[in-house]
Amino acid sequence: MARRGIGVFRKLVVLVLVLAVGAAIAMFVSLNAPYAGFQNETLVDIPKGAGTRGIAELLTEAKVIRAPWQLLAVRMLRPHSVLQAGEYRFGEVAGAFGVFDRIARGDIFFYEVTIPEGSSMFDIGAILEAKGLIPGADFRKAAANPALIRDPRSAGAQSRRLPLPCYLPVDETYHSRTAV
Repeated sequence: MARRGIGVFRKLVVLVLVLAVGAAIAMFVSLNAPYAGFQNETLVDIPKGAGTRGIAELLTEAKVIRAPWQLLAVRMLRPHSVLQAGEYRFGEVAGAFGVFDRIARGDIFFYEVTIPEGSSMFDIGAILEAKGLIPGADFRKAAANPALIRDPRSAGAQSRRLPLPCYLPVDETYHSRTAV
């Protein structure tokens, strides 16, 4: 009789192990399965100080991952990774591991604008407007306001205004995280 109980117990242990291995395989496949519930591309802004659960909710709402548990599961597998704040652009399908890795790398989206040498504020305004970053008239208004130009080396109310050049003396490439 005791032998029969051991046989049943052994079968139960084997069944539990098979189910656990099956669940682990299903989870691994789910975390690696490419997913993109969005139509074209989507931007997700992860605020500074957001926790993993909050990031998972943002990504689920944007349809970058299927469910929050996926990012939380990857976080459990990679507890020492640091998820970085910023604006991320997702345009290609990726699994939860790929999405997590991008955020851990800090692969943020930014606009790149090159301003040619000798460009006036009118030229720069036209370039920025053509990129869809800011209306040219708004840029020219801000660029003409000397109150916005301060010497970063001097602080407080005594900060001195810098002279406003009417053109850029050299080619320069700028990176901006967000459109104005």
